[in-house]
Amino acid sequence: MDLKKYFKIGDKIHVISKEKNTKKEYVSQIANIYDGFLDIFSPIYKGSLVYFRNDELLKIIISKEEAVYEFDARVFKKMFGKISIIRLKVVSELKKTQRRGYYRLKITRTIRMKKIDNNEKDDMDNYHEGILSDISGGGALFFSKFEMDLNDLIELEFEIDKDNTLVLEGIINRKLFNIEKSFLFEYGIAFRNMKRNDRDILIKFIFDEQRKLLKRGLS
Repeated sequence: MDLKKYFKIGDKIHVISKEKNTKKEYVSQIANIYDGFLDIFSPIYKGSLVYFRNDELLKIIISKEEAVYEFDARVFKKMFGKISIIRLKVVSELKKTQRRGYYRLKITRTIRMKKIDNNEKDDMDNYHEGILSDISGGGALFFSKFEMDLNDLIELEFEIDKDNTLVLEGIINRKLFNIEKSFLFEYGIAFRNMKRNDRDILIKFIFDEQRKLLKRGLS
């Protein structure tokens, strides 16, 4: 399998042991790529290297611009030095789980938003609450009592989990007054200037939530 067709050195990955009771996900990066093998930096958790035994079966998740990839790999070799490396042998086919540009996650979640001055980037208002309706890697749909205008630049904040709160910037490209939704305004926004780390977090969040829906037969 020519892994270089899909991934590159430095790509951020998530590692999950398929043999341990815990389903903890550890973050790492690709250090090198070979035919059927990946070298990754040993994950670090709470200041210590994460231990995986030789031949341990791992699930690997890699978020890319075009899709989220998932595959199984076994620990082939461990190399210790100034930088600890784990060599993984890919033992399954690549599974392309979603295309970020097409999949919109239906979700109900409280968000906060505020307008930003287009020129100075200074805050123009305090945060206002809203309800997220769906989200993708490129934008979101939400409802709010706070009135804004088309092409307004806004900052949108929502909690992904107890450890991560995303703050994203976007342009309002859709506005409706929705009587059926208790006289709320319905807004669509297109994200812009998203940092790579924020994009990775958002894509993984969408991927994880989609996977939960698929398990429950709701997607």
